[in-house]
Amino acid sequence: CHCGQKDYDQAISSYQKALQIQLTVLGENHPDTANIYGLLAEVYDAKTDYNQAIICYQTVLRILHATVGENRQVANICVLLARVY
Repeated sequence: CHCGQKDYDQAISSYQKALQIQLTVLGENHPDTANIYGLLAEVYDAKTDYNQAIICYQTVLRILHATVGENRQVANICVLLARVY
């Protein structure tokens, strides 16, 4: 991850490339796709782009609700989302 160097734009670019591959291979409604949205949300949060972080976390929640239902991972994403607000 490029976040260690605080190169947020490069990290976002890399995650977006990975996301495009995941979307092509696995589709939108897959937990692995949700994971990449979560990683993007973390970078946007670190970059203080809170609106994008919120959008990504909400996407994670939507995907996880559709694929795995209520579980600990969903609860953790809710906590991360709350921290952004």
